[in-house]
Amino acid sequence: KSNEPFLPQWERLLDASKGDSLLESAITSIPVEIIAGGVATKETLAERFFGKVESAAREAALIDKARPSLSGDSQPTIWGFLFAKTASFFLVPQRSFVEGNDPEAIISRAGFFMSAGDLQNCAQEVQSLSGEPRGIAEDWLNAAQERLLVDQVVQFVKTRMAHLDVTPIKYEQQEKKNRK
Repeated sequence: KSNEPFLPQWERLLDASKGDSLLESAITSIPVEIIAGGVATKETLAERFFGKVESAAREAALIDKARPSLSGDSQPTIWGFLFAKTASFFLVPQRSFVEGNDPEAIISRAGFFMSAGDLQNCAQEVQSLSGEPRGIAEDWLNAAQERLLVDQVVQFVKTRMAHLDVTPIKYEQQEKKNRK
């Protein structure tokens, strides 16, 4: 749950999984860089998203809109850039489930999901961005995907270990019934 490295905990978990190839595979699927560096908490990711990523991605989307349409490689005019900067300052973030594939709609849905605590769907929306808005959000998206990976592995390990703890009991109970 913290941004702290978790190598000792990871090693203990790996030791406890000896003999179960599914557990070992799941535990070793976490890259060493994540184990050594830790993962961002969901709270930290939400703060980063609402504090910087959301507004910067909206601003980048406005700048992309301000590009002259004659050539896809052209730079925005200074007026377009100034408009985008000014407009993004006054924009109230819309955080609702709106239809559309334009960057503003995607960012709005991402904000909606993040407000609801749904990191998975927020990350999926951010991943669907392209161009400059995606570039702005890339670091945040990587951190969110690392968090989701660790959460998924932890959930799998808990489920698998619970299954392993219950299976012998169920088997023994069934054997006793069969003997009677």
